[in-house]
Amino acid sequence: MDCGGTRRKRERCEDSSDAKRESGIDDLPDEILVSILSRLSLKEAERTSVLSRRWRYLWTFTSGSLEFDAWNTKKGTPMSRKGFREWVNHVLELHENDQIDSFIVRFQVLWAARFLDNWIICALKKQPRNFELNLSLEPIVRRGYEFFKLPELTKHGLQSAFGNLKSLELASVDITDEMIHYVAASCCMSLERLSICASYSTQSLKLIDPMPKLKFLSICQCLNIKSVDVSVASLVSFTYSGTAIALSIKQCSNLNELELGGGLSPSFLFGADKYLGDSIHLERLSFDLPYLFGEIPREIVSINLPHYQSLKHLEITAMSVIWRSLLFFTMLIKTCPLLEEFKIEVGYTLDPQMERAVLFPDVQAAEAPKFHHTNLKRVGFEGYIGCPSNNEFLIQLFKIAVSLQEMTIDTRNNDFLILAYDARRLKNIRRWIEQIPCTYAGSREEAKKMAEEMCSSLHLKKPQVIIS
Repeated sequence: MDCGGTRRKRERCEDSSDAKRESGIDDLPDEILVSILSRLSLKEAERTSVLSRRWRYLWTFTSGSLEFDAWNTKKGTPMSRKGFREWVNHVLELHENDQIDSFIVRFQVLWAARFLDNWIICALKKQPRNFELNLSLEPIVRRGYEFFKLPELTKHGLQSAFGNLKSLELASVDITDEMIHYVAASCCMSLERLSICASYSTQSLKLIDPMPKLKFLSICQCLNIKSVDVSVASLVSFTYSGTAIALSIKQCSNLNELELGGGLSPSFLFGADKYLGDSIHLERLSFDLPYLFGEIPREIVSINLPHYQSLKHLEITAMSVIWRSLLFFTMLIKTCPLLEEFKIEVGYTLDPQMERAVLFPDVQAAEAPKFHHTNLKRVGFEGYIGCPSNNEFLIQLFKIAVSLQEMTIDTRNNDFLILAYDARRLKNIRRWIEQIPCTYAGSREEAKKMAEEMCSSLHLKKPQVIIS
């Protein structure tokens, strides 16, 4: 593929009528027009090629973003593989500027796809400040496309290609530890964002200062990763989702946003100080608690939650069984004296065998703390199905949050279909059915009615309650 090494002479309209046309954008020099086009999206800039012969190739000199998104189409369906490849090849063959702001590819690839090598070579020669390669609609870990290793970079003369990099985002791309560390070292003074998702080859990540601009770090669904060690004072936001690993973020003094999911969540939930050190200054915290077996303390006496003295926003996503109490989360709220907003989304099953896989303790009413929280103003509950544990939890929140301004109860979820399937699947097994000790709504409409009845019984004057 010709990556634009030969400068093309742009065709100009020499029609004598040009001299008679009124003053306008066509009177501007090419440099100004190219600067304007560089602020447009790639597709918008390409469209200007039909305006006249002078405009035909102006877009090829832009320095903005080369963004190729197979999923962002007017029809709402992804581009065909053939059509997408032809589009990318066409643009990279014509594009002349040796520097660009961003190179972005979002495209479903289920195999090694070595044709991507040419795209990456062309892109890296232009030294983009933002580089994104997303090869899956979902972060699926598999042996697919392998990113260049250091010898291959040297072979193509790309050793210095990352010097200006501000953002690197890879999804469903295998990249080795050595390569990540090389890139980080190459752009340590400029890198602001690093995201590695669903990389089969990533095993151990270590990032240390000086990295004065790194603010956002995300490591998700990397199947073979064993450890993450981050000591970067400028880091503001960290996201990790995956299996339990050796994690250290103790030297990140400016960290105030943390999002965790998977096997590490329960360990962090009950021992955050082990990962963050003595001083916990987080302002935003999100937990994803999926079904996993054998991960949490079973006895209430073993619960020793860390205190989040600065936390203002707490968001929980959890899987459970419909009869299990949610009052544990009031204990978590108590550890956050400055909390202003609490959101929780709960997904359910009827299968008693899954109770052992729920990642939060079953706290009963007698064990739940009794307290008043003066800063909690907004509460959101998503996944309401009208079961007793839902109502018990919401009523307790109304009592606790004495300054509550808004409560949102959301019934929009797919759990009604899942629960109906579970009921059919388990209906012939009497001992399982007998273990389902509570009722629940069979539809969204029924859930909304149950929520309205619950709120009406409390005779609430404040706060505002929104049921959807």
